[in-house]
Amino acid sequence: MLSQKIALSILFLLFSFCAQAQVHVTYEKPKNNIEAEVRDLLKSTEAVELVEDFINTHFALPQSIEFVIGGEDGPLYDAQASKIIIPYLFIGETKQRFLAANYDDATVDNATIDAFIHTLFHEFAHAIIPLYNIPVLAKEEDAADAFAT
Repeated sequence: MLSQKIALSILFLLFSFCAQAQVHVTYEKPKNNIEAEVRDLLKSTEAVELVEDFINTHFALPQSIEFVIGGEDGPLYDAQASKIIIPYLFIGETKQRFLAANYDDATVDNATIDAFIHTLFHEFAHAIIPLYNIPVLAKEEDAADAFAT
C-alpha cells in the first residue's frame, strides 16, 4: 500500500513538471497612440485570450507557439522562432477600412476584432500544417483561410 502511494506521488510530480506545449500571448509595447488604442481595444474585448484558451483547450501542440501582438512585419508565422506576429498597424489599418466603408461606430470595433480573430486562426493554420505534417493539396493560403473560416 505504501509503495503504491509512493509510486503515485512520483507520477504526480513527474506529470506536474512536464510542461504542456501551449500558445502564449505577448503584447509588445506600443510605439505611439494609435498602437496603444489598438492594444487597448484588443485587451478590452479579451479576444486574444479567448483564442489562446480555445487553442490550448482543443489542440495538443507538439511545441509552444507565441502570439506576438505588435512588431513591424506581418501578419505572419515565423517557424524559426515559433511565433505568430500580428502588428498593431495591421489591426489599425483594418479598423480604418471598416470606417471608410461607413460601418456605424457601434460595429467597427466588432468587425475589426472579428477580422483580427480570423487572422490569428489563419496564421495558426500556417503553424500547425508543418507541426502536424498536414498534407495540403492546393495552395497553403487557401487551406489556412479555410481553417480560419
